[in-house]
Amino acid sequence: GTPLPPEVEACYWELEAPYLDRYTTSVTGAREAVLMLQENFRTCVASNASVKLIQYLLKSAALDDLFPHKLIFSSEHVERPKPAPDVFLHALRMMNAMPERSLIIEDSSSGVRAGVAAGVDVIGFAGTSYDIDTKIAQLEAAGAVRVFASWPEIVSFIEKMN
Repeated sequence: GTPLPPEVEACYWELEAPYLDRYTTSVTGAREAVLMLQENFRTCVASNASVKLIQYLLKSAALDDLFPHKLIFSSEHVERPKPAPDVFLHALRMMNAMPERSLIIEDSSSGVRAGVAAGVDVIGFAGTSYDIDTKIAQLEAAGAVRVFASWPEIVSFIEKMN
């Protein structure tokens, strides 16, 4: 789409930042999980959010140093957002990765559907939901191969896969 005029974007961020700061926190075990994954795999972020929002959220969660700009892929880079597979297919191309040798960790049903449509196995993460049981059921119904409520559970599962 057409970029917002700078004054509109500045106004948006002025209003949005306090909300994001209030509700964005790091998730227990996330940093440790990413560090372990990055020791063994190539990793990236692929999201429907804008690059600027992704960077802001990574910084708020103290993960920004782990994902430089070149490892961030946004629906801004593709024609169709999730649940279309476009952002994941774009990330796969940019990472020179094969879908059958890749893994997606996703916290939304539309993201799970997008990953499945891209031909990638998807692990669901329900750890940020207020109703974990419902979230697990939603992610499983969307096609996640397994769903976990914590990062340590995901790490343990992936370690067993190796």
